[in-house]
Amino acid sequence: MHWVTLFDIEQSGFKDWWPLCFVAVFMAAMGFLALAPNDFYRRLLDRLPHHMPRPGLSNSSRRFFGGAGFALALLFAVSAGRDLYLNYRALRDARETGAFRVVEGRVDDYRCCKDVSFEVDGVAFMYSSDVLTSAFNDDGGMFDPGGPVKAGMRVRIAYVDRRNSVFYARQIVRVEVLQ
Repeated sequence: MHWVTLFDIEQSGFKDWWPLCFVAVFMAAMGFLALAPNDFYRRLLDRLPHHMPRPGLSNSSRRFFGGAGFALALLFAVSAGRDLYLNYRALRDARETGAFRVVEGRVDDYRCCKDVSFEVDGVAFMYSSDVLTSAFNDDGGMFDPGGPVKAGMRVRIAYVDRRNSVFYARQIVRVEVLQ
């Protein structure tokens, strides 16, 4: 029998970049519409079906609200990206420097579906793929409820306690299973 690694933060990298791409595309669209020439904006409105009401914003109002939306989206993207990256760096640095705890044993008290929760040798874990984090959070989705960790498995989990985190308190940086 040997240990097989299911997840290691050093190998997975910064995986939460995709929401930032979505926000960047949204910001670009807002900026384009805010600064678009009047004739482009008029042609865009002319394509709406005739029964739909036309927005009654003046050019200056359109530019103001478009610019404000662009600025808020930019602020959100920068602050969210910063928080996500700092969480990744803290977990990766803990893994690299050995500032983590390890628990080994059977998976007990296993519950899944919305959030996955279980205990290993009295240490409780909980995670969900709905939470953006670089830590292990593979709940398997709808095709594999619970993900790769199952009740009764023998696992070795490396984790970091982050009590002040907005994410779950125990963040998993490595998962190994005995096969």
